[in-house]
Amino acid sequence: MALSTISSSSSSSVTSPWLYDVFLSFRGEDTRYTFIAHLYHALIQKGIRTFIDNDEVKRGDEISPALLQAIEDSRISIIVLSKNYASSTWCLDELLKILESKKSKQQIVLPVFYHVDPSDIRHQRGSFGEPLAKYAEKLNGDMKLQMWKAALREVTNLSGDHLIRNGLQMHDLLRDMGREVVRQESPTNPGARSRLFNHEDVRDVLEEDIGTENVQAIVVDFLEDDDVIRLSSKAFKKMKRLRLFRCHNARFSGELKSLPNGIRVLDWPNCPLQSMSSKFRGDKLFILSMPGSRIKEIHLEFKNVTIMNFNGCEFITKLSDISSCPNLMKIDLRFCKNLVEVHDSIGFLDELVNLKLSGCFSLKSFPRRLQLRSLELLDLGDCSSLQNFPEIECEMKHLRSVDLDGTAIEELPSSIGYLTGLECLELDRCVNLKRLPSSIHQLRSLYEIYLNDCPNIISFGMDEEEHSGQPTPFVVSTSWENEASLGPELFPLSARTNSTPSLDLDLRNSSLSKSNFFGPLHFFPSLECLDLSGSDIISIPSSIKTYVRLRTLDLNDCMQLQEIKDFPLNLEVVRARGCISLESLPKISKEFNFPRLEWIGLDRCYKVNMGNWMSNWMSNRAEMIFPGKKIPDWFSHYKEITSNSHRCEFDIKVAPPYNLDDIIGIAFCDVIEPVATIEFFVDIMRGRSYASRHRGTRRYDETDSDHVWLRYLTTEDITRLRAVSVDQADDLGIIFENNPNLVDNLRIIFENYDPNSMIFKRCGVHLLYKQHEQNAKDHASVPHHENIDVHLNAPFEDIGNLANPMGGSQLSKTHRVDYDNYEDDHNIESNLYAQQRKPASTLEIKIFLNVR
Repeated sequence: MALSTISSSSSSSVTSPWLYDVFLSFRGEDTRYTFIAHLYHALIQKGIRTFIDNDEVKRGDEISPALLQAIEDSRISIIVLSKNYASSTWCLDELLKILESKKSKQQIVLPVFYHVDPSDIRHQRGSFGEPLAKYAEKLNGDMKLQMWKAALREVTNLSGDHLIRNGLQMHDLLRDMGREVVRQESPTNPGARSRLFNHEDVRDVLEEDIGTENVQAIVVDFLEDDDVIRLSSKAFKKMKRLRLFRCHNARFSGELKSLPNGIRVLDWPNCPLQSMSSKFRGDKLFILSMPGSRIKEIHLEFKNVTIMNFNGCEFITKLSDISSCPNLMKIDLRFCKNLVEVHDSIGFLDELVNLKLSGCFSLKSFPRRLQLRSLELLDLGDCSSLQNFPEIECEMKHLRSVDLDGTAIEELPSSIGYLTGLECLELDRCVNLKRLPSSIHQLRSLYEIYLNDCPNIISFGMDEEEHSGQPTPFVVSTSWENEASLGPELFPLSARTNSTPSLDLDLRNSSLSKSNFFGPLHFFPSLECLDLSGSDIISIPSSIKTYVRLRTLDLNDCMQLQEIKDFPLNLEVVRARGCISLESLPKISKEFNFPRLEWIGLDRCYKVNMGNWMSNWMSNRAEMIFPGKKIPDWFSHYKEITSNSHRCEFDIKVAPPYNLDDIIGIAFCDVIEPVATIEFFVDIMRGRSYASRHRGTRRYDETDSDHVWLRYLTTEDITRLRAVSVDQADDLGIIFENNPNLVDNLRIIFENYDPNSMIFKRCGVHLLYKQHEQNAKDHASVPHHENIDVHLNAPFEDIGNLANPMGGSQLSKTHRVDYDNYEDDHNIESNLYAQQRKPASTLEIKIFLNVR
């Protein structure tokens, strides 16, 4: 009712805090001369002061600031999300500002989805995914891209009107106006009106048989479940022009002998009828919806019906021949718990779009063949008696989702390869499932496969005939083979935007130890997210590196997992919490260290041997947690905390020949008591003044022993967050500023805001510097970081010893600063170099850790 209330207030603009009632955000090329033109005209006609960019901005003004100000000055923003909305950065920036005003000024936001599916916006697919992918290439990690994506997801969660397939919900104000017009047709005799919507009027007409041929529609929602209408057997006999009957939340008694043959919409939940009258022809019936009714068997011969809903009809045992209903588009038989048989004719309905039978626990007989060219959704979830999946006899390119969760199916036919548009395949809890067909690898649109709790699966599409080199009915596309052939090379980020979608594979709690999951090179080459949590896998073999697009690997609670032999080179996230048998990780070195790996969680992996991971894994941005009690030996600044402390502080002199411009990274490390959540705060101070603050949260499961947290930051990570506000920061970051007029001091503070929770036991800091040009020539063996010579806060002769700092060669303890040996813990200067070449700069950094 937002729009109906602002009309009367728009004239009193002197006292209103709003300059405009409505701000219109839209993509001009899609809607300016169609939907927006009509909407703008309607709003102006109602006296609603509306801002539209081509009407309110004077020529010569700077358009962007004017628009941003107009958004702030508007009480309501209407966002018309159309096909090309995301292709305009202008629109995306408007969206950010609108959502900001929603939070800061309680602005009302009304989205309209104009010929677009909200799910495509939420998941950034299709016309909303393609422009964002292009921005990703141009912006190269810019935070604004992430903000745009988050804004699009947020706007889909707001209640809005869906304008799709030419349908739009009516506003309450218009509905009430129309009802009053109808009531005036016959104020005293409801049976003579064209439409009935009042509870008492409907009761009187149906019980007293006072309806007339004037009645064309009956639409009513009863408020009380105990309302009982004593239905006259001839209640509809006189209503020969009745086209719409929709009656919800009412109970009926009595018998009904007939329905009007001209009815087009019959929406009657809990209908008392046990069968449709033989006299009812239903030639004009368009929608038949009788969920929860007492119908026992469905015999349909309604040639024009498009929607059939018998959801929850527990007395239905059989769906008979429906070949005489060629226009059916949607069939809903969910939770018909006694339904045993569905006639084969349902498999040959050319117009069928949605077929839902989930929760039909007794269903055994389902069509043996499917030729459903228009089908988009097939839902057979929890049909626990269904053992066979039908053969697909034609290309069904529109089918997007197949749900077979909880069925008794043992295998899928190879003809599943005809489902060329399939995006999501759900097979959770299919306890009898043993194999997937090789043709599944032909499904180029497939991006989600769920196989949770499938204990008997042994084959993932690698049949014997493939191993023998014999051809199969379906083959993997050439583009996929080309991607897989990239082998150990870094997979280009831009390749994620091509026509081959990323694949998420969920295999939680499945039995994989005897399966052929880790197969040849072309097996699931588009795999980006793999979840093996809770499975019985013992080893991650080296063949996993052939999944060149894999970014996320979940291994949580794989109790039997003992080793991980390799990682794909493009891997970014590894979660291995609770792998209590895990002992070994892939070998790494300075030359090969998985450069895109950002996070590895090893909570409660008590047997794992970290080897040289802590010194050689540092890439663009890296973080890890693992059981332990020690700061790595190669950390040059170290502090042992003997008493329960929530604070640890370092003062470090950045001394010549280096200054802050030479710093290319900082490593942080602390040993902490068991915690569930840590919140990090980074305060950057120059001298005694705050420069900025950033916040990031990492969530860890509660553990039963001390754990080591290790984090490495580079200048790229630091620079990326330069313009990000506190509320927008989603990660830990530091900004470097060079000011020679400030004190030559670097201060780093670990602090926890909650004194009743976590305490620090040990803390460490390590700085990485650029190597000066002359020294780089003299010491060619110095390790490199992203093609930049680096210095690890130690003399040049000791840098070579860092090749394996956790092994035999370690950084000399004489160059490690142990702050516990000093009297003043809070003002210690570490001048590791005697020569003075450059004036030093200063940066003060505070790191706060808060437990929730």
